Amino acid sequence: MDKFSDEVIDTVSKIDLVKYVSQYVTLEQKGVLYVGLCPFHKEDTPSFTIYPETNSFYCWGCGAAGTIIDFVRRYYHYGFNAAIQYLLNYSNIDPNSIHEKPKILAFLRKYVKKQKRKILIPHVILPDDIMNQYEQVPIFTWLAEGITQDAIDKYQVRYNPEDNSIVFPIWDNNGNIIAIKRRTLYKNYKELGIPKYQYYQKIGALDFLYGLNFNRKYIEEKNEVICYESEKSVMKADGFGIKNVIAVCTHDISKQQIDELLKLKTSIVIAFDKDIKFEQIRKICKPLLYFTNVYIVYDRNEILKDKDAPVDEGVETWNKLYSERRKLIE
Repeated sequence: MDKFSDEVIDTVSKIDLVKYVSQYVTLEQKGVLYVGLCPFHKEDTPSFTIYPETNSFYCWGCGAAGTIIDFVRRYYHYGFNAAIQYLLNYSNIDPNSIHEKPKILAFLRKYVKKQKRKILIPHVILPDDIMNQYEQVPIFTWLAEGITQDAIDKYQVRYNPEDNSIVFPIWDNNGNIIAIKRRTLYKNYKELGIPKYQYYQKIGALDFLYGLNFNRKYIEEKNEVICYESEKSVMKADGFGIKNVIAVCTHDISKQQIDELLKLKTSIVIAFDKDIKFEQIRKICKPLLYFTNVYIVYDRNEILKDKDAPVDEGVETWNKLYSERRKLIE
């Protein structure tokens, strides 16, 4: 076959890289990553790294990088099509069957993904001292962005030298640690195929409000909860002295999070990032309007940058945006 379809290439690219490379390299799991001695150059210290989430590899010693197709090409000195044919044979995949059914496969993938969203995966409770394995050092990147050291200490932000990332725990509403989230410090993370943010564990159902375990009493005192997208926004607001805050950890609000917000029996202020449009926020908030007062902090005067959170430009900008919050009406 002279040329393979995009569907064939996509299927081959998803062959398990860890399993395949393990035939040639002794891999050791380091958190969510796998490392070993690079098969493409001589070395004594492992620098060859596999990123399972993106099914890609990168060697910090020689710069070899890419997908399983790139690995086969480099290892066997194959051309592109020869590498794909090799992987098809390796996995006993018939390329004609893939080429004939792309629309059906796409539909099935979408359907299965939709069904999985309906299943609430229970949380796994992690040890209270799990963050002790990471380094408690100044997080200069976040300090420079305006997050105070007190907030960093409060939310147990640490550094993981194994994958050069900032790490912090995710708590459920009762104060149990249910996951650790990382933020890579590699500026070229896209080129490396590394996600900017990633959970080390499966997060399960989004039925928690980040920060609620610390800030419930402040929310009750103010009779108001300010709802941000990200955990960093909660930390920044904490540094401003604003503590009646939580984050939903996404640009949406799950049904379970809506239930948790309503249990607070307070007014709700939605302060999502600028790239979330007003009408989109209004749609997200619609289920809340029947039960409580809902306000939106929205940048009507173009104060923020394209993807800024409302707290990203400092406390004065936040105070101005908050003072101009708009009440939603059904």
